[in-house]
Amino acid sequence: PHSRDPPMGTLDEAGRSAPGPKAQPFARRDRNLTTWGRLRTALALVTLVPVRAALALGIMGSGAAMWSLAAVGVPRCLLRAATRRMARALLLVCGFWQIEEVNSLRHRSPGATAPLVVVANHVSYLEIVYFLASDLCPSFMMKKTCIKVPLVGYIAQEMGAVVTDRGEDSRQGRGGATAALVRHVDRLAESADPSPILVFPEGTTSNGSCLLTFHTGAFVPGVAVQPVVVEFPFEGDQFSCAYESVSTPAHIVRVLGQWSHRMRVVYLDPYEPDAREAADPALFARNVRAYMAEQAKLDMVDQSYEDKLKYHTWLRTHYARLGPASLYLYVRPDLVGDAGHVEDKAESGKKRR
Repeated sequence: PHSRDPPMGTLDEAGRSAPGPKAQPFARRDRNLTTWGRLRTALALVTLVPVRAALALGIMGSGAAMWSLAAVGVPRCLLRAATRRMARALLLVCGFWQIEEVNSLRHRSPGATAPLVVVANHVSYLEIVYFLASDLCPSFMMKKTCIKVPLVGYIAQEMGAVVTDRGEDSRQGRGGATAALVRHVDRLAESADPSPILVFPEGTTSNGSCLLTFHTGAFVPGVAVQPVVVEFPFEGDQFSCAYESVSTPAHIVRVLGQWSHRMRVVYLDPYEPDAREAADPALFARNVRAYMAEQAKLDMVDQSYEDKLKYHTWLRTHYARLGPASLYLYVRPDLVGDAGHVEDKAESGKKRR
């Protein structure tokens, strides 16, 4: 039997996670491909996708070659300036013609600088490209597995990424990654021209409808943080850029195959911890999360990567039921009948009742 009800609950009619125990921050909020959508995607596979993929690989390869010049003494400030332009070009290749920025550094008073630690919600790898194109152009705290990604891993390491190993950190209580982050922030504080470090305190992606539980690592240094909320608005049968509950090849194909995407980035006012928060990272994390949720009008859902694994285990049973091609045809296989037709939510709900 294939349960239609995910272990973590469901989305409400508006596509947002319902508050309380029924919240589901990991379910896709976009729709399964219709017949017309399949035809449109198939056409993009032989036209738009190859061109965009070639351009994207060219930009990333150029970026990796450029950062190799750091070893021969090219100033990092020049490399970061070039990185911003390359990242913006990569976003254009992916279809982000315009990005709405609210209260970014360029919109603040002259000479305004961001805190050394930037914290943001995590919806997609595409927001990382945005931050590289932004005035911040930060280094990152990233998973060890991401370092192994060709080109991306090399550039991240050259930019000073702080690497975390999810398995090792869980055995050490995340102490290893946190200690490395504290050392990195200390070095930034002593630098004449520091660039901030970006941390995703949720520790994993969500569908963008809420904020997951925050890990405390970014808040252990006890310094001011720059909260940022990133959104990927979509409507109708558009593909959501959320890198959540979808295979990597399918996500790349759908992103490159859609003509345009939207991104909205809201920079909140920097959050300066008081004495209690600076001494208590857990309190600091909770308060920053509540601040971001209130300002962005997002739900707070007490779930984490472990809950995501439960949802994905359940989701894989539906993909297995429909066959390998379903990874590319459906973003919500649980809404597809055994015959391959997409069920109406309301009707399927009546059947379950």
